[in-house]
Amino acid sequence: MPYYQTKTYRSSGGASSNDSYISEYVAGKHLGRMQFRAYQYLHVKTNIPCQSYMLFFTATGYIYGNGNIHSTIGCYPYNNTIINIFANNNANASIDTAYASSDYYCCLRFNRGSTGYTEGVFDLILSGHNKSDYESFGITNWTLTNSASNQY
Repeated sequence: MPYYQTKTYRSSGGASSNDSYISEYVAGKHLGRMQFRAYQYLHVKTNIPCQSYMLFFTATGYIYGNGNIHSTIGCYPYNNTIINIFANNNANASIDTAYASSDYYCCLRFNRGSTGYTEGVFDLILSGHNKSDYESFGITNWTLTNSASNQY
């Protein structure tokens, strides 16, 4: 993925609300490598407060018995909730939703579609509109369970 050093404006008029540009940006932050093991759901809690961040998560990997995981979800943690949740899943296992924890942090729920023995791992990558939005963000807790109910 490219890393752009400076802003390059598409229009000749400089920065305005209608200009588009390529900004200083890194492809994303690796939040961790995870496993499902014998459970259907994995709930991940982050330290991302539900206060005005536009985020994009990507999960990719291989899960024995369930095939690949290639899933993305975009969301907007805002005003102590999460709005505009859009998921795109191209394999059997997925990030199926985002939700706000009881203390108003962004959580993700992964669903592998079944229970029972499994191996394999997947990587979780976080991206945002601005590198500084997510440099300090990470995972604070996780739970493996067979329950789809919010865990945090």
